Amino acid sequence: MSLGTKVVVIGQGYVGLPLALEAAKSGWRVTGIEIDTEKFSLLSKGISPIEDVSDSQLQDSLQDNSYVVNQTFESLGQADIIVICVPTPLDFDGKPQLAPLRDVVAEIIKAAPDQALIINESTSYPGTVREEIEAKILKARPSSQMLFVAAPERVDPGNSKFNHRNTPRIIGSDSSEGARKAKEFYGSFCEEVIVCADSITVEMAKLLENSYRLVNIALINEIAEICAISNIDVRQVIAAAQTKPFGFMAFKPGLGVGGHCIPVDPMYLAWYAQKMGSDASLIELSSNVNHKRTQNISRRIRDLVPLEGRILVVGLGYKAQTRDTRESPSLELIHSLRKEGLKVLWQDSFVGQWNGESSEESLDVDLLVYVHPYLTVADLGKFKGIIVDLTGTLKGLQRVLSF
Repeated sequence: MSLGTKVVVIGQGYVGLPLALEAAKSGWRVTGIEIDTEKFSLLSKGISPIEDVSDSQLQDSLQDNSYVVNQTFESLGQADIIVICVPTPLDFDGKPQLAPLRDVVAEIIKAAPDQALIINESTSYPGTVREEIEAKILKARPSSQMLFVAAPERVDPGNSKFNHRNTPRIIGSDSSEGARKAKEFYGSFCEEVIVCADSITVEMAKLLENSYRLVNIALINEIAEICAISNIDVRQVIAAAQTKPFGFMAFKPGLGVGGHCIPVDPMYLAWYAQKMGSDASLIELSSNVNHKRTQNISRRIRDLVPLEGRILVVGLGYKAQTRDTRESPSLELIHSLRKEGLKVLWQDSFVGQWNGESSEESLDVDLLVYVHPYLTVADLGKFKGIIVDLTGTLKGLQRVLSF
């Protein structure tokens, strides 16, 4: 396999688009497939739908033809490498929702060449590559010589320090040839590629990574709740504990937990554990603790504001400096407060528009919930109402409460 080989990346969101452009920069001929009409329209015009990719980066790749974007799957017929980067959310019962992945597999069965390398970056339960991709493709096309690889994404939207190039990439395949070819592909634009034992090991590793974060976030959110009712500054507690040079890693409390990974991926592991006759009670408890954290903060805010009062939530995205609102605890907070009849506005210039509403610029409210540090100290110093600080960044200001 040589550089210049045709690569198709299915899904051009937070995972697929940065991957596609990095591969294009490294000499591969890349086609991105995006079936969402609005997102496809933006990409075709050279407008990036995600903040991790600038318009100029996208336009450069479009102009030199190293990257093209399609809305259909016709390009699969000429693909040497196919990378699956589609959403794998949970359904209403908290179970894996694999319809997008299965739809892609059906398209691969119809069109992909027999020698194609199939890589799955979408996070799912251990055994997904074997059961949902390889087994179904080979059942439909038993003479196919396709190779199958798991290479779960490690994207952190909005992180300016770590990207595709300097984040170690783990890959796993049940064939040595699949692992070799995948390593050649990722090695062309990743500084470190680690080949693991097989696909199921890599899939489990990805779930461990985010389950680790979920559990530790739940722990610090629970500590924060205990500190709140004890009138102890939880961030001073963390700073003191962090002086220990071993055996402790600091996590910060917040409104809850959100995004496309931490609230979702561990639930895949909980579902898988149940499927295998085991359980993941710590993971399930941690998820409940984080949801309870959001509700506890909502309850405290209700007690601070009269029914006719106005509340401004600063920060709508699930994390700072992103317009991604998936599983954002800010949305849960807003819905909870509005159910109580309170007037709740929000401010987030990164999101701009949500639910038919626009980011509120005025601070003419009674209480401000500071979820992300988007305002200046000067702005906040002029504010006369109560500030609920969930960032730990507001020191020395009056009328500031930390939960």
